[in-house]
Amino acid sequence: MSELLGKMAEALIAGKIDEVVNLTKEALDGGAAPADILDQGLLAGMDVVGKRFKKCSSPRYCGVPSACMVPWISCGRCWQRPARNPLAR
Repeated sequence: MSELLGKMAEALIAGKIDEVVNLTKEALDGGAAPADILDQGLLAGMDVVGKRFKKCSSPRYCGVPSACMVPWISCGRCWQRPARNPLAR
């Protein structure tokens, strides 16, 4: 299961939203605890994304997949809710 959660974190870092959704569903179907999915998969990936984002002023120039960030960013100083929840399919 830890291999699956590692793949989930890597997919999240790479901005592969559909893959993250599929891996999350696979982990749940496989009996993984939701807390483990969050801690070892999703939050582990977001930790890396957050550190990369913090180091620079624009996600386009620091290797953070901007496709993941676009729904959250409306301008350089303000934040908005995402247009859709990628997990709600």
